[in-house]
Amino acid sequence: MADWADYRTRDLTPVNEPSTDEYWNKSLSEITGREFNVKSGGSDKFLDFIAKELIPFIESNYRVSTGERCLGGYSYGGLFSLYTLFTRLSSLLNTLPEALPSHLEMDYCSIWKINLLQPIRILMQSCA
Repeated sequence: MADWADYRTRDLTPVNEPSTDEYWNKSLSEITGREFNVKSGGSDKFLDFIAKELIPFIESNYRVSTGERCLGGYSYGGLFSLYTLFTRLSSLLNTLPEALPSHLEMDYCSIWKINLLQPIRILMQSCA
């Protein structure tokens, strides 16, 4: 689980934030008794992997609709989804459902369904 948190922080955060690294290094070390060297800010490298290796592999080995690529997430996954929308736009995706980029203390969730080929629509939905 601790390795997952390390990789998640590395792959899903757009910029290196030393305070984030310090937080995760300390937390994971306390939980496991091991030393960690968490380094945030690896989104671009992860996006390159998705674009250059993962998508071509899936499209060459499975019958998929290339016109309906989407990405969504919650927490760091939501942050990563928004970062992808604003940096890779339609070169990687044409539809992006996005759930909360971080945990918010509210009684509703914002769920965005953005189709880059049509005007932007934002849907607010109750989480209760």
